[in-house]
Amino acid sequence: AAAAERPAEGIDPDGTPFVVLRAETREDVELLTTRVRRTGRIFMRRDQGMPYGTAVRVILVHPDSDSELVAHAKVARTVPAGEGRRPGIHLQFEPLAEDEETRLSRFGRGSRLKSGGYEPVDATQVAELDARSQNLPESAEERAELGWSLLTEIEDPARAADVFLEALAVDPHCAAAHCGLSVAYALRGEVARAYAFARAWHEIERSGRDQAEAAAAVAPPP
Repeated sequence: AAAAERPAEGIDPDGTPFVVLRAETREDVELLTTRVRRTGRIFMRRDQGMPYGTAVRVILVHPDSDSELVAHAKVARTVPAGEGRRPGIHLQFEPLAEDEETRLSRFGRGSRLKSGGYEPVDATQVAELDARSQNLPESAEERAELGWSLLTEIEDPARAADVFLEALAVDPHCAAAHCGLSVAYALRGEVARAYAFARAWHEIERSGRDQAEAAAAVAPPP
């Protein structure tokens, strides 16, 4: 369907959920596409969550021409309503091939999107995340989720790195924290540290897959 005819979200004929992000200005497009290239994640306001790992087709609509750019992502986290939090989902984009990154870069130069889309950072959001940073949750996964919020919602890699390190203090094998640190340090220009945490993240992910495959191999037939 043409951009103007598309609903804000739905299911494509192949069964893949889609969301449409309509930018208000050319500057909005630039900020959004830059964030996708740099962090691989965005936070999207949404009242209803989606299951972790759900594949989502993200359709970016340019404000001037109504042209579309399609990207592919998976749900990395759902933020429920309550406790002063803004409900929504974190989308982790699949790695971009060189030609895809070029198309994304050319598409526009973005953070404020209309309903069903990406929104700018405001003072309230910063204050909420700051308060949560002062009272860290107990589990490593929840600390890692907070780190990703600092990284993707208010673009604060320094504070995000501190929270990710606090997650590793609870669980040194927390994959989400290692992944987050690789992105945070890369954004700060600390390439060697970024590479070290990226390598650790890949090792943890590979170990988890190996264990799952081994368990499946010895599992009794249903």
